[in-house]
Amino acid sequence: NWCPKLGTALANEEVIDGRSERGGHPVLRKPLKQWLFRITAYADRLLDGLRDLDWPESTKTQQREWIGRSDGAEIDFEIVADLDNPETDTDLPPAIRVFTTRPDTLFGATYMVVAPEHDLVQAVLAKPRPETPTDELRAYAEAASNRSDVERQEAKEKTGCFTGLDAINPATGERVPVWTADYVLATYGFGAIMAVPAHDERDHEFAEKFGIDIIEVVKAP
Repeated sequence: NWCPKLGTALANEEVIDGRSERGGHPVLRKPLKQWLFRITAYADRLLDGLRDLDWPESTKTQQREWIGRSDGAEIDFEIVADLDNPETDTDLPPAIRVFTTRPDTLFGATYMVVAPEHDLVQAVLAKPRPETPTDELRAYAEAASNRSDVERQEAKEKTGCFTGLDAINPATGERVPVWTADYVLATYGFGAIMAVPAHDERDHEFAEKFGIDIIEVVKAP
């Protein structure tokens, strides 16, 4: 979170509605080269080490959630080629990869969402399709990228923009629209999700707002 006016980086908690807590100056989200702990490489070891610690169970639960180990599957959704203008697709990846802990709900994936910072959004903006609302997409991506992760996770109203792309659901063979929305973070998984609105609260709210199909595929006992 970079504030040009203050000349410093800010913590997420110091950014409110895209402005610095001190002074109310505009704050920009900028990528930063940095060292990160590769928690995924040590997840099992960290979880095993919690068992014998004399810590309150609530603290252990917080640690497990921070470690964030998940079992799931990686699934590729092939991007539909633009047959009328194939040169627009030369810079696009052949597929969108997602990570999911519930591959059994794949038949209910009726749309996809990529984070505003996802490379696919920039590729579409560089060579937009006729179906792409270019100005709206660019404005949305810039505004969403400058909001903190905390704000985006806590936002109650779902917002988004259609990218003009469709992908193929590998389980059904159906075309599903590809949207960008700020409730998906670039730092989670591959920065993209398969949206299953019948079985996910956030996806359900998004689908209802934008009139996207909701298909129930898992029935509760």
